Amino acid sequence: MNKSTLFALMTVVLCTIGSATSNTQSAIEGKIAGAEGQTIYLERLVNNRWGRTDSTTISSDGSFALTPQNSLEMDYYRLTLTDR
Repeated sequence: MNKSTLFALMTVVLCTIGSATSNTQSAIEGKIAGAEGQTIYLERLVNNRWGRTDSTTISSDGSFALTPQNSLEMDYYRLTLTDR
């Protein structure tokens, strides 16, 4: 995956997270070509370090859905793929 694709995906995620309120369930869905079977992580910036808050495995068609148990606060988040 190239950097511009990941940047566009992160932008969509940040907009989705930013529109969530404490009364609604946050959900992040997407599709990444060529990433089938990899794990995608939702990370939050805490004390200048990225900490994982949720993860899921990307399906065979490249789609994924993350639905964190707790509502996401307005903050900095990113998506990363399986560690290599």
